[in-house]
Amino acid sequence: MHSFAFLWTVLVIYLGLFAGCTQERQAPGAATARPTALAAPLSSLPATTTARPGPAASPAPLPTPTLEPVATNAAPRTPGPAQPGTLQGFELVGHHALGSIGWHAGLALYDRCAYVGNRRSGGVTIVDITDPAAPAVTGSLPFGAEGQPVELRVLPARAVLVAADFAQARLLTFDVSDCAAPQPLGAIELPGAPHEFYLWSDGEQILVFGAMFDHAPADLMVIDVADPRQPRLIAEWRSENDGVAGLLHSLSVSADGSRAYLALWNGGVLVAEVDLLHIRVLRDSNGAAHPIPFAAAHSAVPLGDDNAPAHLFITSELWRCPFGAAAIVSVVEPAQPYIVATLEIPENRCEELPVADAVFSAHNPLVVADLVFVSWYSGGLQVFDASDPLRPERVAQFVPAGEGAAPASYIGSYPVQTWSYPILRDGLLYVVDIQSGLYVLRYLGPGSEVVAKVGHAEGNVSVLP
Repeated sequence: MHSFAFLWTVLVIYLGLFAGCTQERQAPGAATARPTALAAPLSSLPATTTARPGPAASPAPLPTPTLEPVATNAAPRTPGPAQPGTLQGFELVGHHALGSIGWHAGLALYDRCAYVGNRRSGGVTIVDITDPAAPAVTGSLPFGAEGQPVELRVLPARAVLVAADFAQARLLTFDVSDCAAPQPLGAIELPGAPHEFYLWSDGEQILVFGAMFDHAPADLMVIDVADPRQPRLIAEWRSENDGVAGLLHSLSVSADGSRAYLALWNGGVLVAEVDLLHIRVLRDSNGAAHPIPFAAAHSAVPLGDDNAPAHLFITSELWRCPFGAAAIVSVVEPAQPYIVATLEIPENRCEELPVADAVFSAHNPLVVADLVFVSWYSGGLQVFDASDPLRPERVAQFVPAGEGAAPASYIGSYPVQTWSYPILRDGLLYVVDIQSGLYVLRYLGPGSEVVAKVGHAEGNVSVLP
C-alpha cells in the first residue's frame, strides 16, 4: 500500500512538470505584446546559444542540408516553425531560380517585367512575368564587371527605374517604357552608394531619400530625379548635426512628404519633419529627442494613415542570437515614440537551429491594410495581423523549399535567405530570395479578400494612381 502511494505521488509530480514544460515551449511561437511605456532593446534579451558574428562576418559555408518540405495551404492562427517548404496561408504561383547563381538583391516591377538586382553578377536580371505562373528570364541590364546593382525602385507613374550601384557609388536612372529594354537616362556620382533608399513622388517632384549607412559622411542624401537625365543632390542630413547619434540604415517618407521615419542602426528609431532642404528630428517641449532603443534598427514604415499614422512597424536586422525581430511603435506623440508590442518567430531565440549558419532575422516589411508581410531571411516570408497593435498575431508564412538554391552566399550556405521588400501587384506577392531567386505567391490567410483587391503596394516607393 505504501509502495502504491509513493508511485502515485511520483506520477502526479511528473505530470505537473510535463505540463509546465509544454506551456513554456509554446511561448516562442506567438507575438508578444509589451504595452509598457518603453520596451527594453532587443540587445538586452538573453541569448540561448553562443553569439555568432553580425553582418560584418561571413560564416564558412556548410554543406546544404537535406530538406523535408511541408506542403499545406492551411493558415493556423499561430503558424509553427519556419521549416523549408512550408506553405501556411499561401499558394506558390510561380518561381524562377535565376540561373542558381545566388547573391540576388533588390526587386522592382513594371508592366510585364520584374527586375532583380545582384551583388556580384554585374547586372540586373530582367524577368518576364506576363504569366506569373511561369516567369521567364528575357535579358539583363549590365552594370559592368564591377557593378553591384543592389537596390532597385520603379516609379510606375513615370516608367522610371532607379538603381543604386554599391560598388561604383552611383545612382542611375533608366527609361523602362519598354520594360524589356531599359534605356539609360542619367547618373550621379556620390561619396557612397545609398545602402537603401525611398523613392518618393507627389506626381510632380521625384525625390530619392538615400540612407547612406556608413558609406558617406552624410547619413541622408536627398536627390532630385524629376529630370531623370540630370539627377542632382539637393539636401543632406547628418545625425550629429541634429543632436542625435547613429548610422541611418533605412527610412520611409509619408505620402505628403512632411514626415520621415528614420531607422538608425545603432541609434534607434526617430520621427523627423521634412521641408525639402531641411530635415529635423522632432523633439519634446524641452527640446529633447527620444529615439526608441531598438537594436540594429533596419526599417520603419507607417501602419495605417500614411500621413498621420498612430503606429509604425519596425524591424531589427541581427544575424546573431537572439536574431533581430520586429516591433510596433506608438507615434501618437511623434516626438516621443515608444514600443507597444514585439513580434518574433520560434527560431528567433535560437533554441533549435537547422544548421549553424541559418539566419532568422527580420528584414523588409510591406504593410497592406492591417497585415504586414515581412521578409525574414531563413524564416522566408512571415505575415502578421496588426489590426490590434497591442496584440499582433502571426497568421501565415511561406518558407521556400530551397529549390534551385545557390551553394552559398555572403551570409552562409542555408538555402533559405528571403531578403527583398515584398511587392503586391494585382493580388499577387513578389519576393526575392538571395539563394533561390524570384517567387510569386497568392496570399490565402486571414484578410486575403482585402489583399486580393490591391492593385499595387510597396514598402519603399510612393505608389501613385
